[in-house]
Amino acid sequence: PPPRNETPEEKELREREAKANVEKDQGNAHYKAKEFEAALKCYDAAIAICPELPTYLINKAAVHFETKDYQACIAECDKAVELGREHRCDTKLIAKALARKGAAYHKLAEYDNAIQAYKASLMENRVPDTLAKLHQVEKEKKQATEAAYLNPELAVEAKERGNAFFKLDKYPEAIKEYDEAIKRNPSEHTYYSNRAAAYMKMGENNLALKDCDTCLQICPTFVKAVTRKAQIYYFRKEYHKALQYFEEALKMDPSNEEARNGVDRTLRQVNSCQQSGEMDEDRVRKAMSDPEIQSIMHDPVMQTVLRDFGENPAAAQHHLKNPGVMEKLQKLIAAGVVSTGKR
Repeated sequence: PPPRNETPEEKELREREAKANVEKDQGNAHYKAKEFEAALKCYDAAIAICPELPTYLINKAAVHFETKDYQACIAECDKAVELGREHRCDTKLIAKALARKGAAYHKLAEYDNAIQAYKASLMENRVPDTLAKLHQVEKEKKQATEAAYLNPELAVEAKERGNAFFKLDKYPEAIKEYDEAIKRNPSEHTYYSNRAAAYMKMGENNLALKDCDTCLQICPTFVKAVTRKAQIYYFRKEYHKALQYFEEALKMDPSNEEARNGVDRTLRQVNSCQQSGEMDEDRVRKAMSDPEIQSIMHDPVMQTVLRDFGENPAAAQHHLKNPGVMEKLQKLIAAGVVSTGKR
């Protein structure tokens, strides 16, 4: 039934819209059957009957999108947005036109225009699907920008500049050049190792560790990154980890003097700490935050071993014949959690 108090103008629009929707429904049927030319004719007929509604323009845009005529799709979306705002139509319709425009720009790989259209659509009506498409376009734009920036030759030049700054003790400048080298060629593992060395000089050990890990993800056999990790842990007084990585480096390269010296230096430091009988609270706190140390401390067998060291020395000596127990105990000693020195 017609709404109450309907004006003649409203009645005339309602009747025209009903006729236009008949054409639109026929167009939709052709669209689903991929009969795109027939669908366009129906939508054009609907527009001719009711030119003030943007719905039919949005339908035409969908046809152009399916036929990969993205510029025509964009043009229809622009008309729909303009018409919708002129006649103060539902903002959901305007949002739909803008989202379709964004999709067309996405197909054309015009990422900035796609982002602009999707953001405008979300301003009209916040639809989760549109937001997801915006995030996807932003991700692809970033990837395309990074890919366009790749240049191995320029990466080498940046690395050499970084090395020159490093030799001059200009570490921030070196890091900046290593950043550039990585952007130009992110698959070259040595750039991360070089930047890690510069970060170490700056005292940025967490960043240095991250770069060492990235380097080893790319090239697991790069010994220099392993010894750098060991050095970082040594400086942080996490001697159990320092030993772990110095020993790992030696397994990879038995002739590596840096790793061999690192093992000796770390063991001397552990022995010195044990002989002093003093517990370094900061060192213990770091060790207890290590999942491996936590696992050892919660091991029922190791809890028995540690208890026997205090209450039953003979039983404790028996435990030490077990290589697995001995290895775990040495790790606890190196971590500073267990002391064998006098107090």
